[in-house]
Amino acid sequence: MSPSNGQSKNVVLIWAILRTTIDMMLLPSFLNSFNKIADKSKAIDANYVKLIKDQYFSNKSLFEDVEFEDNYLNLKFSKNSLTSKNGLFILVNKDDLTRPDQGRMIEINNEILDRYKEIWESYVDLLENRMKAKFNKATVHKLFWLERIYDTIFLDLFEI
Repeated sequence: MSPSNGQSKNVVLIWAILRTTIDMMLLPSFLNSFNKIADKSKAIDANYVKLIKDQYFSNKSLFEDVEFEDNYLNLKFSKNSLTSKNGLFILVNKDDLTRPDQGRMIEINNEILDRYKEIWESYVDLLENRMKAKFNKATVHKLFWLERIYDTIFLDLFEI
């Protein structure tokens, strides 16, 4: 083994250790960057949800022009060009059900729709009152979480 060969191995070893140390020092910086990107993504999602709510959820008359689609599979909101997701209402298959059974299923679907209308009215009232009134921090915090519950209900309702 020649001395230059040993020095060469030591240089490679030192270079590898130095490179690994530098990479390890940069790792927190990269993680911080990735976390910032993820935070931006969450902010974008939150803004998207707020935009949807401002566009569609802030009008009182949303449920005034609603009608069931074929076989009561979902709702159609013709004024806003929205549809509800499938599976929220009972499928009324006219081929497999007798007329009394069809009538009962339609009644149940109308009752479900009436509950959504009531929840919608309550939601709009909450939004209006939240904008008008001044509250303490604890009440604002509770209203925020109530609003998120309503948001979840209607984001689950619509096919957005």
